[in-house]
Amino acid sequence: MSTTPNDDPRRHRSRDLGDLDRPVVSAEDAFRLLHIDRTTGYKAIQNGTFPLPVVRIGRLIRIPTAALVQLLEPDRDGGSHERKEKT
Repeated sequence: MSTTPNDDPRRHRSRDLGDLDRPVVSAEDAFRLLHIDRTTGYKAIQNGTFPLPVVRIGRLIRIPTAALVQLLEPDRDGGSHERKEKT
């Protein structure tokens, strides 16, 4: 029984923010969640315009999960950092 490319389970990895239980994710997982292609993502990291902190370990590039979740779902922390409006 062969599988088609669409059946590859790696393609569906980390698509849901609920699956992000690791302290860091790969750059490619972050790109997927941000809906940007690899070339754009790596160029943004290289240019310093990527909107998240980047952790470099040798040739590996990792993105802190907490920063990614904060960018994609700013209210997910339960409102513990609510802005106070001046009256």
